[in-house]
Amino acid sequence: MGNLRKISEDKNMDDQKSNLILIDIHPYIWSLPFFSIFSEAEKEYLSSLNSHTVSCKPDHVIVRQGDNDASLYILFKGQARVFKSERPNVVLANRISGEIFGEITFRKKSVRKVNVVADSDCIFLEINGPVFEKMSAEIQNKFRARFLDILTARLDDLSNRYTRDAR
Repeated sequence: MGNLRKISEDKNMDDQKSNLILIDIHPYIWSLPFFSIFSEAEKEYLSSLNSHTVSCKPDHVIVRQGDNDASLYILFKGQARVFKSERPNVVLANRISGEIFGEITFRKKSVRKVNVVADSDCIFLEINGPVFEKMSAEIQNKFRARFLDILTARLDDLSNRYTRDAR
């Protein structure tokens, strides 16, 4: 699992910055299943969001529990772990290339409930409220449909794990 540090106690974490990078995200948009319901024109538009693409190194804090950041993240490359500050050695989930995270806070506009920390070099797209609002209604609705698909799958997985662990 690597070195799990308590985020609140690591003074260097606050100073750690990710790098905004300009890369061609077209291959990610066209190949990831998340985007399969989008039209070619919509994928082209989303590919133009490369100015919101972020690169980070292992142990970079992408999402910090308690923050008011309401961005949504689509992980193009790499892996990240999800955990709570109260129990940093208990990994709640792992996010891998092609997955999204931050969708609940993005929709609810609430404080972050968990931390997400890069386990490897990562490249991801960060979509905040103003970027989302500039998207067409059709694209926004497709994102919402995907959120529903993902949340349903995660709820189903949680139910299966609960049932399995209760035995």
